[in-house]
Amino acid sequence: MKSSSVVGRRIACIGSTTSGKTTLAGQLGALLDVPAVDLDGLIWEPGWREAHVDVFRDRIRHALAGDGWVTSGNYIGDAQDLIWPRLDTVIYLDMSIPLLVRRVLTRSWGRRGVLLWGTNYETFWPHLKVWSRDSLIYFALTTTRRRRRQFEEWQRDPRWAHIRFHRLRSPKEVARFVDTVEKSITETTA
Repeated sequence: MKSSSVVGRRIACIGSTTSGKTTLAGQLGALLDVPAVDLDGLIWEPGWREAHVDVFRDRIRHALAGDGWVTSGNYIGDAQDLIWPRLDTVIYLDMSIPLLVRRVLTRSWGRRGVLLWGTNYETFWPHLKVWSRDSLIYFALTTTRRRRRQFEEWQRDPRWAHIRFHRLRSPKEVARFVDTVEKSITETTA
């Protein structure tokens, strides 16, 4: 069983769309030899419909039944009470808005037509409608500041005093953080 003094074995990667949550969760899951759980994969039903909240919560309980995992995704209103009491670490990927917008465009263009979850395929053109809630650009623009405030509030909240919080603000910081976690695993197993 691998562990890290930096992150523990139960980790949540949160942040705006295209901040790198799923990629980081996959890297940490591989390093710790624990499942990386993409919360988007648990909520989305065919036709881009969200699963009923009870179904979503049951899927989360099942996916996080083990003693170690890394989640990617926010879903604070629907899942914080299930996930956060068990967490060792929250990693907030707080990337700049220009980077997020660039990533939405390049990711959506690069994987347009690719099957994501269930019967749902990636699209590109709807994201250019920055005035629409269907646009990930709209989502990035309207949630980033709120998430920053929430993150600061969570760090002060006594309910979450048992959690280590990390805020990473650039791809370089993420890469250095992953290196630090990898070194801590090596030191723990040596």
